[in-house]
Amino acid sequence: MRTLTTLWCVFLSTSSIRAQIEQIDRDAKEPLLCVREDTQGRLFVGGRESLFVYEPDDKAGYQSRKLLYRFPPQSLVHDIEIRGHDLYVLTRNAIYMIPGAVRAREGLKPSKLIWGVPRGDPRQGFRAFAWGPEGDLYFTVGCAQAQHWTFFSGLDETATPYRGTGAVFRCKPDGTRLQVVASGLRHPDGLAFDERWNLFCCDSDSANRGRLLHLTPHAFFGDALHGSVQPMLDERRTSRMAALSSAGDGLLVGRSKDILRLSIEFHGASFRATERAFLDGKHANAITPGCAGRTFAIFEQRELAMLTGNDALDRYDAVEATPEKLWQELNHASWPRRYRAHIEMTRRGGEFFKQANKKLLNAKANDPALHHLIWLAAQSGQGSRHLLSLIDQPIPRVRAQVLRALTEFPEQVRDEPIFTSRLLDDDPHVRHAAMSAFFAPKVAWGKPMQFAIERGPAVDSDPYLRQTAAMLIARKYTLKQIDDLCRRFDPELRLAGVLAAGFRLTLPMTTKRVGDHLPLAKFAEESAYVIEYADGKIDLRAHGRLGTFTWAQHWKAEKHTEDENLTFKLLRKMRDDRDDMVREQALYFLKTLGE
Repeated sequence: MRTLTTLWCVFLSTSSIRAQIEQIDRDAKEPLLCVREDTQGRLFVGGRESLFVYEPDDKAGYQSRKLLYRFPPQSLVHDIEIRGHDLYVLTRNAIYMIPGAVRAREGLKPSKLIWGVPRGDPRQGFRAFAWGPEGDLYFTVGCAQAQHWTFFSGLDETATPYRGTGAVFRCKPDGTRLQVVASGLRHPDGLAFDERWNLFCCDSDSANRGRLLHLTPHAFFGDALHGSVQPMLDERRTSRMAALSSAGDGLLVGRSKDILRLSIEFHGASFRATERAFLDGKHANAITPGCAGRTFAIFEQRELAMLTGNDALDRYDAVEATPEKLWQELNHASWPRRYRAHIEMTRRGGEFFKQANKKLLNAKANDPALHHLIWLAAQSGQGSRHLLSLIDQPIPRVRAQVLRALTEFPEQVRDEPIFTSRLLDDDPHVRHAAMSAFFAPKVAWGKPMQFAIERGPAVDSDPYLRQTAAMLIARKYTLKQIDDLCRRFDPELRLAGVLAAGFRLTLPMTTKRVGDHLPLAKFAEESAYVIEYADGKIDLRAHGRLGTFTWAQHWKAEKHTEDENLTFKLLRKMRDDRDDMVREQALYFLKTLGE
């Protein structure tokens, strides 16, 4: 049995409630890497190879840990998630689903959900995951240099080629429909949604300095000169972050030997973070908020600890809960409690989606459940007029949330031009959400959208708006239309044209298979290829080509289409532009391609 030991006293945010840190367990043999709590108060903890559970006792503490499963050596259990009675376990080598492992204690058998990433460097592989508002599983993969490999996902092991550096991906709970969310990362060590379903990640730059990022669909976080987006914290004064967790109204970050609480403020189409001291002198490699006002952390990969709060312990089994109980939880002030209820509702679906549609009629802008109701109602398939009416809501974050939900489920729109009408909205978050919708294949694209984007986001000084507009132009415009942009009098429009041309050549479809004629350098170690999974060893070379490359190498060796050659000539022409930014951007892309 573990002993509770008070280690430190801190103040949580601006609250006057004093919180104590209590030690739950300490392991001097196996590093502890992650922790997650379920609605019944169980703690699931991952180690180098082991998956443990700590059952709550009757004294607001925990029983001695039990081993649930031991993975192959050096698997590194980086993260754990819960859906129903199933555990999702993210190791460095694969994402597994263990049926019934929330309650079962014997005979557990993991199933590989997603695998195929080589071990090209010490921190390469799966890093973190979280459930999204539509019920998808979002996860990060670390990779410091451009590589090519093939993901295998779902029970049928569908092959999805990938080329690029680290990125954020998403898939269905069964591993199907794998897609890229954002790219250009290196070693993302944390992933978290806040209470308005904004997605954040901590990553490290080329100098191994930590950076906190706001992740949006189709964003690229690599170096793109004037097409780059900025971190929420200045990476020049931020050491590498080892952990990230959402406290609902802010973020908890483990940085070096401190834990910081970050307040998040709107800043253009993104956010900026303000640091506040939370706990000094304790190196946290994992942090997670619990469902009863507590926060759990792992210090220095050895010590599992708990920050006690003032909330009463109200434990329940989300799977067995009545609909009335889950609706009650969805209105709770605590984000972790609402988050768990939302996951269970998306798992069950059906009547919860229909009821959410009805509840939207009387929902108020400050209701804790509103942003949950928007996403649940969007999945109802009922063409919700209650949902569409929120497009005119005075509060921008509500309008943006509706646009994001309708992008995922556009069948609710019924051919109404809501996305186009919001491209020139007063709020940059709303404009960004509206623009992102046009990447979706089911959302119509045409001249009105083109004119609105060129009048607004494409010439905006906000980096998120400018980059997303350029990505969309690269995807949707013909070469002639991009060339026309590069001939405009307005230098901002010419810059948009150059960015679109450059992205088109240097960021080709990341899920496109690399041809046999393109070079891929070998990894230095045999261990990069031969991976031991829970069901045996696999040599990844037997399942497709993999290795490292540079975009310049592939551009030189590629068999170019006429469109690609003409786009390259357009960049050459724009290096003589009269505007400094336009000229610099064209030269940057040409250098990337080895010119």
